Amino acid sequence: GRIDALEELGDGGMRIIDFKTSDIGDQDSADKRAKESKQLAIYSLAIKEISGELPREVGLFFLMDGIVGSFVPTEGILEKTRESILKASSGIRAQEFEATPDKRSCEMCPFSRYCDDSAV
Repeated sequence: GRIDALEELGDGGMRIIDFKTSDIGDQDSADKRAKESKQLAIYSLAIKEISGELPREVGLFFLMDGIVGSFVPTEGILEKTRESILKASSGIRAQEFEATPDKRSCEMCPFSRYCDDSAV
């Protein structure tokens, strides 16, 4: 993926924004989706690795609703993200591709109708 927008804040910090075309409906849902976003966590880790500092804020801008869901990343989130990346990469190297179905992922997967493990 690519970071859609990286804003330099007045205090020298950074804000990451990723634009989404899906509907979200309300602020609480948008904030929850941003906080659970692996994509934003990976982007935060990348900025930390490049600049040495955590982004001040990261968010998802839901274009259809005009709502921005956001959160402040922490070192704990980055550490969990780093561990998740290492786990995934070691599984790929070992050619371990066990199905981990969930409704959202399976709905987006073009093979869900053929998959015995599909959650849809």
